[in-house]
Amino acid sequence: MCYNVSINNIFSFIATNVNCEIVDQTARATEIAKACDGDQSIDIIVFNRTSNSFKCQISYDCELKNHANTLAIFKDAKIVTQCTIRKQSPTSKEKTKLEIACNPITGYAGKDWKFVLGSKSGVNQTIGNETFTVTLDPLLLTKLPSFDITLGEEITSASIVIPDCSDISETKYLNFQCSSDDDVKKPVTDTCQVTCPVKSDSTYNISLIRLPIPIYNRKEIVNGTFPEERRLETIRIGKSCQNVHSTAMKVMNRTSSVFMFNISYNCLITNSAKLAMFKDDNIAKQCKIDLTYLPRVEKTNVIVTCANISNHAGQKWAFSFGSMNDHKTNVANETFIVSLEPLPLKSLPKVQPTVDENITLATIFVEGCNQVAEMTHL
Repeated sequence: MCYNVSINNIFSFIATNVNCEIVDQTARATEIAKACDGDQSIDIIVFNRTSNSFKCQISYDCELKNHANTLAIFKDAKIVTQCTIRKQSPTSKEKTKLEIACNPITGYAGKDWKFVLGSKSGVNQTIGNETFTVTLDPLLLTKLPSFDITLGEEITSASIVIPDCSDISETKYLNFQCSSDDDVKKPVTDTCQVTCPVKSDSTYNISLIRLPIPIYNRKEIVNGTFPEERRLETIRIGKSCQNVHSTAMKVMNRTSSVFMFNISYNCLITNSAKLAMFKDDNIAKQCKIDLTYLPRVEKTNVIVTCANISNHAGQKWAFSFGSMNDHKTNVANETFIVSLEPLPLKSLPKVQPTVDENITLATIFVEGCNQVAEMTHL
């Protein structure tokens, strides 16, 4: 089969296609040549995050060159040295893709970490300085140590301290439930404390609750949260002490004039303000008392610290611990004895010998020797 086609039509067709090809090549060249000049990002994807690190990809609709010498991650107007910037192969959607990796980031578990990606000082700006926010994973509540519990004098309330709670997340996301029978959730203070009503000889199932935390990628919240987490602990408020004796004692520290002494009781001591240390039937004002109740073993530790004890280096120092006069007793008054450390002999002044007239007998006087230790040990 044959067609009649004019020579003019053939040349016209060829010229038209050649012209289109030239236009396409010019357009591609123009597109490739478009360099970043103060451009903002078009997307950010966080593809890995932990409680102290993250990796993300930030995309731009322009060509970026020499990024290693021009760009940096800034925090509080300072370059973050634990962050790296690497250029990745772009897809059809973007012209430039940067991978940001920051590790380690301390103190921001469960919190928003804001940073600026932008140009270093003294270089021509390629991309616009831009602030991004990434929420790091919260730490697990199981990472926290045991709660510290301090009881009120009348055992009607307990102050519960959650050590290092701010390491988990912001405290505004932490609540506390004083009992499984109580639906009220109390906010945890910035000092990681909460107060709960209690009474002696009772058991409580207490809960620390981390509320859902919104996740931020870039500037706005994305559709997602870190789910709620709970930590349950059972505490026992034991029976009050009633004129009981101590079950153990231990010297924790001592010098020639100071000592720290631990007295243990297998019960709950109340009204500590009415307890005192006595020396020669008088309250020893240089001594202080601290009580620590250990609910898991239902034991009270009394920490006695006495300072500025004079003239007893290397000697025994007897004292009594118990209730003040005219007050209901919680513990039986008991006497304890602590031996203080002796002073070193080099602390004494030089000896002063005195020789008799016949030079047959020398009397040696050691000034202050009775301040070093008991005379029976010299």
